[in-house]
This record gives sequence, C-alpha cells and structure tokens, in this order.
Amino acid sequence: MRNRIIKVLFFFLLLCALPLPGNAEFSFVVTGDSRSKTDPTGINPIVKEIFRQISMENVDFTFYLGDLVSGKRDPDEHLKQLLCFKKMVSEFIPSNKFYPIIGNHEVYSMKHLDLFRSVFRNPQNGPVKYAGFTYFLAHKNCLFITLTTDFLGETGYVSDEQMGWLKEVLEKYRSVDHIFVMAHQPAYTAGYHVGFCLDAYPERRDALWKLLREYNVDAYFCAHEHCFLLRNFDGIYHIHTATAGSEFYPVSDGLFFHYALVKIDGEKVNLEIKDEKGVLRRQFFFFRRKEIKNVTQEEVMKYSNERILDEIEKGPFEVAWRAVVAAGKRKIHAASKPILNWTTKIIKSKSKKYFYGALGIRSLRLLNYKKALPQIKEWSQSSHSFIANEANYTLDSMEK
Repeated sequence: MRNRIIKVLFFFLLLCALPLPGNAEFSFVVTGDSRSKTDPTGINPIVKEIFRQISMENVDFTFYLGDLVSGKRDPDEHLKQLLCFKKMVSEFIPSNKFYPIIGNHEVYSMKHLDLFRSVFRNPQNGPVKYAGFTYFLAHKNCLFITLTTDFLGETGYVSDEQMGWLKEVLEKYRSVDHIFVMAHQPAYTAGYHVGFCLDAYPERRDALWKLLREYNVDAYFCAHEHCFLLRNFDGIYHIHTATAGSEFYPVSDGLFFHYALVKIDGEKVNLEIKDEKGVLRRQFFFFRRKEIKNVTQEEVMKYSNERILDEIEKGPFEVAWRAVVAAGKRKIHAASKPILNWTTKIIKSKSKKYFYGALGIRSLRLLNYKKALPQIKEWSQSSHSFIANEANYTLDSMEK
C-alpha cells in the first residue's frame, strides 16, 4: 500500500513538473536587413557574426525579415548573392530552422521571385500566388504568420488576397497563447521611409491593423527602416528589428547591428535585443492582451524629427548625411541652420565627399533656407561639378 502511494505521488509530481499544454517555454529569433551597397557579395559580412551568436542561443527557429542581399537585376548575379547568403546561414543555422521572407531588394522580376523560392524552402501553406513568401507556422500553441509587403506591382500594402487568407488563419488559431506577425515593411514608419512603408496606403494599413487587433495579435515585427525601435499601436507591439548588417537610419537610438531574441514563458513574452557580439543592449517584456499607453504617429514623427536634428549636429558622418537628406525631404525647418553648418564643413574638408556636400545643398533648397543664399552663391563658383551644379540649380530655384 505504501509503495503504491509513493508511486502515485511520484507520477503526480512528474505531471506538475511538465509544462502545461499552451504554456510551453521556448525561444525564437527575429532579425533582417543585411544588404550591403559596398561589399561585392551584396551582403555585410557582419551578419555571419549575428548568425554565430544565434547558433548559441538554442532557439527553435529564426525568422529573417527580408533584404537578405542588395540584389542584382541580372538574375544570374542575383542568384550568386542569394546562394552566398544561404552559405553564410548554413554554417550556423539548420535550413529547417530558418524562415526568410522577401524584402524590396529581392523583388525585381518573377524570375527573381522564383530564384528565392528555389534557394529557400519555406512552408507552402499560404495563398498560391505568394507561395513561399506568405505562410504560417503553428508551434507550441503559438502562431507565426509572415506577410508579403513587396511583390511585383504590389508594394506598400498587404493585398486583398492575403487579407482574406490572414483572417481565415487567425480565426482557425484564435485560441492559441500568442500570435506574432512578420513582414518586411513597417505598418507605421519610424520616420525615414515616410510614404514608402504601409503608410503609403493608410486605409489598407488601418484595415490590416484592425484585423490584427480583432484577433489580439501580440506583436508585428518588421524591417526596412534600419534601426531597432519598439512602439505600441492600439495594443499591438510594433517592433523594428533591422539591421543585421545594413547601414543605419537616424530615426531612433537603436542604431547598432542586432537580433531580437524572443522568449515565451506562458503568458509572458521576454524580448532581448542583442548585438553581433551577443551583448544584451535592450530588454523588455509584455503580456498578450495587456495594453500600454498608445503612441500616436504624430508623437512618433516628433521624436523622429528630434533624432534627425540630433544626428545632424552630433552624429557620425555615416549617419549624419542620411539625417541631412531626411530633414530636407520632410521639411524639418529647425534643421536648416545645422544643415548649412554641416554642408559647409563637408565642402571645406579635405575628405573629397563632394557628392554629400551637394546633398546638403539640395536639402537647403528643399527647406527654402534663404539665409544660406550668400554661401550657396559662393559654392556656385566651385571647381567641383557636384557642388557647382547643385548650387546653381538651387540659386535658380530659391531666387525665383
């Protein structure tokens, strides 16, 4: 009798120790954007260090959010880049644990799309048209969905065909513990690609967000704008996790190469942002269906403008010149004088960065900064064609 009681207690304790269905503990990684304009492979080799770190995290799988390579219009050259990327991944991550999606740098023609499908064997459970690009994965009572925001003739929105499929999948799996959606383009711009994310079609974007909200999606992971940035819109976390190698965009303080390590612990989601050396740079946690203060797009743009202004005045050249361009495009008039100072410094330097000086002049024109006219007149006499041509065009435009 005593032995029987001991056996019953043993099995009871064993059952208590096992994870309950729907409360499995596991982890996965999300990252993206490793393209390089300068490396001959079209890939920043720093991504290998990120893959090396991921291989030591013991995760169930990794999602890669597009722009794997810089891309080539010639299909044969493009294929070489994709195969090079796959080789880098394969050194550290098994192919059955790596799920990439396409970004704008993988979309040049139908041939390019077919090449992507041939190199990466993704699930084929999405709409036929988007096979291998739009798909879902159900894992340990969690749902993962990828959407295509860059396709031939379709960019900056999620198509009606995908929306219908998405609703069916969300309805089928609505009782799971957590739902994560992945796409290349942000639903809400960080402030750099204004008008070139899903904000290009706000009504379509809002319809997508309403659907995600209806089914209590935890988070929307995206890339495209090269930074780390976490925000919350209407109860859904919107997480930029890019870059795994691409150049930084001056729109947040998350300007470092990184990957997002996501740990599921019952209702709790732990988010760890680590750099290419595995150093923890940011850490957050949240619970599904628990809202934080909603952030409006106006607040986002105000913060982004402040970041751009700060990078022009204090940032390294590689980030500052992009901030100068962004300020001109977005008509951030508070940046006019800092841009004039920056442009003067670039033109006077011995760095021979004349093209970037011309970009500064163009931003002054877009801002219609009349106080810069004396300096622009001086630059119009420059012996460097980039500077002189842009200065003369700016004078003609601003003096009309």
